[in-house]
Amino acid sequence: DIVEAFATAVAEYAKLRGFAASSAEAAQSVVLMVVQDGERNILDQRILEQELWTRHGVRMARKTLRQLREEALLNESDGVLRLGEGGPEVAVTYLRAGYSPDDYETSAEWEARVMLEQSQAFKCPSIGYQLAGAKKVQQFLAEENALEKLVPTRPEECAQLRKCFAKLWGLDDLSDASTQEVVSHAKANPHLYVLKPQREGGGNNVYDEELA
Repeated sequence: DIVEAFATAVAEYAKLRGFAASSAEAAQSVVLMVVQDGERNILDQRILEQELWTRHGVRMARKTLRQLREEALLNESDGVLRLGEGGPEVAVTYLRAGYSPDDYETSAEWEARVMLEQSQAFKCPSIGYQLAGAKKVQQFLAEENALEKLVPTRPEECAQLRKCFAKLWGLDDLSDASTQEVVSHAKANPHLYVLKPQREGGGNNVYDEELA
């Protein structure tokens, strides 16, 4: 239940900040939902906002990256992120935007994202987790010895984990012999493959004969 997870994170943030659970400071901390400008998929977002307030009395603020660059303030000494001078502290950042290049039209959006990452607010997701969802990053992680570079002291567990991975191939260089071999095999056996975009949000996959 994401609402319960938000409430738990806000409570943990209060502990990290040394706030008493019933203090005014703890009560004023908010969950920040980062949204797209002109967001149309708003109904489920508003439900989360309402449920969070109804169940736990925790407020949710909705801001675009551009608005955050203009309004939010980051205290670089302690990592506290506030929504404006004297505004509420951000305990959790929940990104419903920032997954597409279209969300970063100017340097302001990039600067806002960096500010979020540098804050001590809990992040859903952090930049690392977001990148791990990119197919190109997953392709590199699935390569032989890639996991061992990240966890060099646990090679046996890395080997076991790799057995769970689906094989991934990129289409960066169609002149490459190994890539041509995979493409030919996929055309002949499309039921064995899925063509995925670099950024996948639960759709846009190509299967079977459409893939061929």
